[in-house]
Amino acid sequence: MENGSLSRGDKLKAIGLDPTLKKTQINDEVLNELYTKKQEGVKTEKQDKNKIEKAVKGSEKYELVLSFLNAVMKSINREEIKEITEFKNVKKSDLYNDACSKTLDEYIPKLVFVFSKNGIRYNSRKWVRLYILTVIKCVVQLCGYILKDSSVKENNNSKSHKTERETMYSVIEY
Repeated sequence: MENGSLSRGDKLKAIGLDPTLKKTQINDEVLNELYTKKQEGVKTEKQDKNKIEKAVKGSEKYELVLSFLNAVMKSINREEIKEITEFKNVKKSDLYNDACSKTLDEYIPKLVFVFSKNGIRYNSRKWVRLYILTVIKCVVQLCGYILKDSSVKENNNSKSHKTERETMYSVIEY
């Protein structure tokens, strides 16, 4: 049997046709060709869905994200970065300030223009508590990177021996 071990009825079902169609209605050669094209389409669709192209340094996306991350770093009194992946060990609590909010407000129009409202989840800005974190995660992913979080223990009071957790964020490559 050509095209694997599937029966004629199974191939017809796979391409969305009635499995009781007779050979006079659709011959085996055409059926095999349609089935093969359908399978190839499914494979490339799955591959494309998972594939995000990494933004090239110097491209509009890369430079905008780098500029945005630098503005965030400046807002939290940290040194400027030269690469997206240098955005490391940023505390979640540091992002809760007015300077970061102003930076986000300044960059939203530019980010929407390049990445779209859906790309930065613009509709969720009013009900997401730390929207700047959502934006950072989205634009970094759209550039082919990951915003990785890690939990770090900190001892704040040596008398009570209380340990608090602080979430830190870093941009890494896929």
